[in-house]
Amino acid sequence: TFQRWSQLAPDSAQAHYHYANSLVGISKIDQARKELALAIQLNPGYVRARVGEIKLLVKAGELENARTALANLKSDFGDRFEVLGIEGWFALGTGDNTTAEDSLTAALEMKPGREVMILLSMALRAQKKNDEAVSLLQKWLNEHPRDVAVMLKLADTYLAQNNDVQARATYANVLELYPDQLEALNNLAWLSQDKDLQQALDYARRAYELLPTHPLVLDTYGMLLLKNGEISRGTEMLQNAAERSPNDPTIQLHLGQTLIQQEKFAEAKGVLSALIETSPDTSSANEAKVLLESIPRR
Repeated sequence: TFQRWSQLAPDSAQAHYHYANSLVGISKIDQARKELALAIQLNPGYVRARVGEIKLLVKAGELENARTALANLKSDFGDRFEVLGIEGWFALGTGDNTTAEDSLTAALEMKPGREVMILLSMALRAQKKNDEAVSLLQKWLNEHPRDVAVMLKLADTYLAQNNDVQARATYANVLELYPDQLEALNNLAWLSQDKDLQQALDYARRAYELLPTHPLVLDTYGMLLLKNGEISRGTEMLQNAAERSPNDPTIQLHLGQTLIQQEKFAEAKGVLSALIETSPDTSSANEAKVLLESIPRR
C-alpha cells in the first residue's frame, strides 16, 4: 500500500518516508535508504525522515555518519521533542548514558510518552539508578495500568535489583491481564523453580505450547524438566535450544553443564570450547573454562 502511495504521489516526502519504514520491516534496507533519501531530498524539513535516516545509519553500522546526521538535525531544529528523543536514543545505544538521561528527561518533560519513558528507564538502569527507574515506571503504570510493555520493563528492572519477589509479582500481574504473554510465562517459570517446581513447569509448558521453537522457551523448559528428573526430555529440549541459538552463551553453557552431568564429556568439550571461542568476554565463558577443567582427563 505504501509503495502504491509513493508511486501515485511521487513528490510526497511523507509517502516515501512511510514506504521506507515499511521496507525496513521486511529487511530491505538498501531500498529503504533510497526511499528515505528521496523523502529528505523532497522535504529537508521533514523531521521524521531525518530521524529515520539516523536510525538506518545506526542499523547499517555507520555510527560516525549517524553522529554527523544527528549533529545536523540538532543544528537545524534545536531542542525539539523529536531531536531530544533521537539524541537520547543514540546516546543510550553508544553507551553515553549521562547524555541519554539528560536528553530523554528533557524530551519526556516536553511530551510524556511510553517510548521515551522506557528509554529513560534503560538509561537510569545503565547507571545503576534502579530505584529511580522503578519509580519512573511505576508512575506510568499508575496512569496506564494495562500497559504490558512497561510492566515487563518494570519486572526487568526488579531483576536488575536482584528483587526476585517483586519481579515474580509483576510477571504474575501481567499474566492476570494477558494469560498468554510469552515473556512473562517464561520468566515466571524460571523465577518460580525454587519456590514451586510444579507451578514453574506449568508456566514453562504453557510458554512451550505457545511457541515451541523459541530458544529461550526451550532452554527454560529443558532446565526445569531436568530439575524434575526428566533427563531425556530435558536434554532434548536443551539440544534443540542450542541448535536454534548457537551464539547464546547462556543456552550453550546450560547444555554443556547437562552433558557433563551425564558424563558425555566429548560432547561437552565441543559445546563449551565453542562457547569460549564465540563469546570469550562473557561470564558464561568464564564458567565454561571452569567446567572444562573439571572434565576428567583420560
